Amino acid sequence: MIRLEDPDNWTNLYKQCPKSDMSYYIESVLFYFNTLLALPFDQRSQLVMLTLHWLKNKYNNSDLYLIRVKVIETDDIGQPWLILVEAELLYGFKPKVFSHIRQVFLLNGETNQIEKRFPGSAEDELRESQLKLLRILNEDIAISKAPTALGITDSGFNSRRKRLLLKLNASSIPQVIAMSNLLRLLE
Repeated sequence: MIRLEDPDNWTNLYKQCPKSDMSYYIESVLFYFNTLLALPFDQRSQLVMLTLHWLKNKYNNSDLYLIRVKVIETDDIGQPWLILVEAELLYGFKPKVFSHIRQVFLLNGETNQIEKRFPGSAEDELRESQLKLLRILNEDIAISKAPTALGITDSGFNSRRKRLLLKLNASSIPQVIAMSNLLRLLE
């Protein structure tokens, strides 16, 4: 179990991560620290990483977690010395096939707005066509009108919708919208 009071959640995540996902987990940690250390000192406290992880639970099944990593405090010259790792269980998300996704960005602490995004690996990024579909779905356009709004056929829409469901570990359009908001994909 991920315990919120535990100061070493990264170790706990590591222990519960399936072996098949271990390389992605380690790559995410390294990606975060490499990005962090490449930033100017004054921007380091703004760096946030959101990832999805499929972690074992006490019943020997797995649950989907949203992991937030951010610098909480830096020293006088901007070196990070306190990094928070939060794990949020995503109730109701039971993907048939787990897909990795990672978002890394600079977040303005005053406005809570994303100032800059950092590209992740190719598997983490949504294609432009998937982002267009996501925007249409977030606009609450009727599903029957979405293919026309996108300028594609019904079968093309269904194909894109299925791929987006898989990519975002969702089983319904409301879950896609919820996941896009959790991961801040359209900001």
